[in-house]
Amino acid sequence: MTTAGEHFRALGEKAPAPAVLMAIFADNYFLGRTPDGEPFAVCAHTAPSVMIRVRSKQGLRQALAADYFRLRHASPGKEALSSVCETIEGMAGAARHVASAAIRIGQAPSGEYVLDLGRPDGLAVVWSAAGWSMTTRPPVLFRRTAVTSELPVPVTGGGLDDMRDLVNVRGSAEWS
Repeated sequence: MTTAGEHFRALGEKAPAPAVLMAIFADNYFLGRTPDGEPFAVCAHTAPSVMIRVRSKQGLRQALAADYFRLRHASPGKEALSSVCETIEGMAGAARHVASAAIRIGQAPSGEYVLDLGRPDGLAVVWSAAGWSMTTRPPVLFRRTAVTSELPVPVTGGGLDDMRDLVNVRGSAEWS
């Protein structure tokens, strides 16, 4: 959930939409870029390991418009959104945070594997030979697409043999 943080509170009631949008961004998002230069943001409050593309139909522009509406009960306007998104895109060129994004499964620097469950809260499963756990702050950045659907939350008490019918394995030799 977007918060009215220090940057937003410092503005007056009559602050122009671009200033309000930049304050919302500063209070709620972190900026980064991929190794090939694609700018992205992550929301500090909801799913901090899920990439929000700056140049996307369901990306940062739409998130900022929704955040603005929640806080001001009005639309920020196309021109304000465009100028702010262009500014943020320009700022991304100098962003210190550079990260590759995984789709659904990624490997953490520690060697553990991480599965994005596709949930709004960013819940993910982290596993290794030692076992598994769940976290809302996984050590991997994820990129979601329009077809990234939500997966069920795993439960304890099962075994790998319970999953055999769900995995594409040809025979017993490959399974063991």
